[in-house]
Amino acid sequence: MELLTKIVTLIKGKEIEMLIKRTGNEITLNGAKIGFADLNMGLANFSNKFIEFVKANEVATTLDNCQYHLSKTISNMKDNDNFKIECQRIRLMIILAFHQLGLIIGASKMTSDKRLKEQLTEWIRYMNDLIKHTISIL
Repeated sequence: MELLTKIVTLIKGKEIEMLIKRTGNEITLNGAKIGFADLNMGLANFSNKFIEFVKANEVATTLDNCQYHLSKTISNMKDNDNFKIECQRIRLMIILAFHQLGLIIGASKMTSDKRLKEQLTEWIRYMNDLIKHTISIL
């Protein structure tokens, strides 16, 4: 719960912005803006070994677009709107998903290739479900 409180505090009242920046073969998640360490993911380091890593990056980019548009939507809604609360919940879930991806990637040096593939596949499956849920309520 402490992480969630920290994230809420950091994003409350902040400008709306994308959290992922993609340049060439590198993806950077600006985690400091949302309460955890920055994450640099070099596609070349993993993509030859794991197609799951490439898919995870694509899903993360899609999630970042979702959280960006959700934050734009949230900023234009009244505080007592139930839809606003649902959008805030989803945005927090997306940000926590970035944190989880960071932990998976960070542990990749200590995890077997098979386990890393399993973790990335599971993360992708859950995030695709989150994207579907987001689309269904919007």
